[in-house]
Amino acid sequence: MKFPRTPHVYAEYSGLSLDDKRYSTRESEEILEGKYVVLTEKLDGSNVSIEFESNGELSIKFRGNPAATEEFNLLKNICNSKHERLKNILGQNLILFGEWVYCLHTIRYSRLPHYLFIFDLYDKKREIFLPYRRVIDVSNNLRFPTPRILYEGIYPGFEYLKNLLDLTSAYGDEKIEGVYGKIEDDEKVIFRFKFVNPEFRKKVDESIHWKKKQPEIQGLIVNINELFL
Repeated sequence: MKFPRTPHVYAEYSGLSLDDKRYSTRESEEILEGKYVVLTEKLDGSNVSIEFESNGELSIKFRGNPAATEEFNLLKNICNSKHERLKNILGQNLILFGEWVYCLHTIRYSRLPHYLFIFDLYDKKREIFLPYRRVIDVSNNLRFPTPRILYEGIYPGFEYLKNLLDLTSAYGDEKIEGVYGKIEDDEKVIFRFKFVNPEFRKKVDESIHWKKKQPEIQGLIVNINELFL
């Protein structure tokens, strides 16, 4: 399963590409006003999924395709070391979605607790994404971190959301890429959205794509051996 595309809200103010799905300010207010939301730090990495196929095989994918490049070798080794724990918790029903921040893309991270952050959990049988508190519980059991929560509650409004873009990342010294948000109830994710820092978008547009440069490994605050525990 490929992770669904996430639309930008407040498109007039969000850093976006030409082909990005988007909602105007008026549309965004109609969608978000009065809703229960979870806002998290949006991380700058590679979107990956982890699941067990119907044949029992562990599957690790990058944007819906096999994670076959060298960037993901460490991820595969970590998952293999946690194979039994992953199998017991995920079974053949749950899919983990996460951000693999091993290589420097645009934002430099120097204080990472892990290279894999889990941000979503999909229930195949029920065909729903589970709420963030459930994501946190499962991730804790697997000893994977989740992106930090910036706000949780009734949507606080545009000015609050915009001011979050001035925050420094919890995992380095640069401003956050943006905010990743979800409208949730107790059972599932109802709607997802993002609000990206225009400064981040400008930096991406003006720089050489990270895949065309010599790979740089991001900084951990733990011994790399701890990633296998």
